[in-house]
Amino acid sequence: MGEDLISGIMSIVLLILLSGALVIFGWLAAKSRNIKKFQFQISVFLIIWIVGEIVDVFLNRGLSIISGIEDIGMQIHVGAMVFFCAMIWLRYYYSRTRRTRIVDDPADYYDDNNLQ
Repeated sequence: MGEDLISGIMSIVLLILLSGALVIFGWLAAKSRNIKKFQFQISVFLIIWIVGEIVDVFLNRGLSIISGIEDIGMQIHVGAMVFFCAMIWLRYYYSRTRRTRIVDDPADYYDDNNLQ
């Protein structure tokens, strides 16, 4: 009985923390406003990853809406990894073809010595 209570409380805390992270990275992606920026790309990757974690928490607590989707959280994680690999590969490919650096210029993130 006590373990179930602690597990339930920790699941709620985990959902709150994941929701907070989802809001933060959603805000960072919206703030970036440029799909070519690394900040936007990594924020989208983390949003996909966090959504997979949230789905996993719901499924582990038995809160499945649709039966037969026990592995959907893991599939979302795989999708996040595919997105991450494609993102890194494309950044590398375009940096090689355009003879530029793979990383963004830090000056793009600063405006008069203040963060944008």
